[in-house]
Amino acid sequence: MKYRNQILNICILLLVINFTSCIHEKVTQKIIAKINIENTREPISKYIYGMFLENLGNEDVGNIVDDGLWAELLDDRKFFYAVDDKDELIPINRKEKINQWKPVGYSKDILMDSLDSYVGKHSPKIMLNSKKETGILQSGIAVKATKNYTGRIILKGTPNVDVTVSFIFGDDSEDRETITFKNVSPDYTKYDFSFNSKKENPDATLKITAKGEGSFKIGAVSLMPADNIDGFRPDVLALLKDLNSGIYRWGGNFISGYDWRDGVGNPDKRAPRYEYAWKCLEDNDVGTEEMIRFAELINVELSMTVNTGFGDAFSAAQWVEYVNGSTETPMGKLREKNGHAEPYNIKLWCVGNESYGWWQLGTKFL
Repeated sequence: MKYRNQILNICILLLVINFTSCIHEKVTQKIIAKINIENTREPISKYIYGMFLENLGNEDVGNIVDDGLWAELLDDRKFFYAVDDKDELIPINRKEKINQWKPVGYSKDILMDSLDSYVGKHSPKIMLNSKKETGILQSGIAVKATKNYTGRIILKGTPNVDVTVSFIFGDDSEDRETITFKNVSPDYTKYDFSFNSKKENPDATLKITAKGEGSFKIGAVSLMPADNIDGFRPDVLALLKDLNSGIYRWGGNFISGYDWRDGVGNPDKRAPRYEYAWKCLEDNDVGTEEMIRFAELINVELSMTVNTGFGDAFSAAQWVEYVNGSTETPMGKLREKNGHAEPYNIKLWCVGNESYGWWQLGTKFL
């Protein structure tokens, strides 16, 4: 038995050596391939390679608004949340990061006015204290050195109130730029501003304050890099365009609770909403017109998704009419009123997103 096992082992070893030699011989052989370029077939469809876009997400899911495509630097720019000293947000916000507006001066001097709001449920009203600077600020804004930034603010105030907007990009006294709007209008009015950051800082601050007597209100604020292209970052647009995708589908989990009417018209007048699918704030800055323009900028075909969660067939049909209908139709007239007379001619539409999933609002399978 002992000699038989030895003979068997020797045979196995010889087989392994022979097999390895054969493999080596085959590997070292040249492989010659010939391609007949005249033998063509149907082109590969552009729809084979594309992307999928979520408006919102959290720490686990990338999205347009928070992950660098949209250029807005301010969070909650239309004041969905109250301006106060509390760190807890109610309702909860599951975004990976959200910068909150905080009081400058006494928090009791900041009121959330629901009777005369500019947009949404309320707007901050700042009661001035003649002895000290009073207003609001937002920190945690990432800025680049030597880069220009542009913004706008919607203000109204009592007579003789001068509102100062300060851009603070460092710890030294000279690391700031300011602009003062004298005697702001008694009606909500848009004021434009621009700044230049002399330093790179991941924690810059925008501060809005006044001194003296009376009060002023803030309807909305925006701050973007000056080189943005219709609200989008040019560097990210260039990267996406280089991917040469054929199609992008717009409409993920958020679409199951989305009302398209919230995302058309003047962005400053689009009310912020609580987005229940992702449990976070939806500013409604990136809506129908923005997404169609985005697709044009990177040269892809856009596929839009209608809401089959909490939505209905009538709302979906109205959205299609808004996008593609003539100005003789009710929704086409609304599109014309919003600045675009010609139909957008979006050809591809999806009916809902993952309607089978428990994570979708209005899921059909629970």
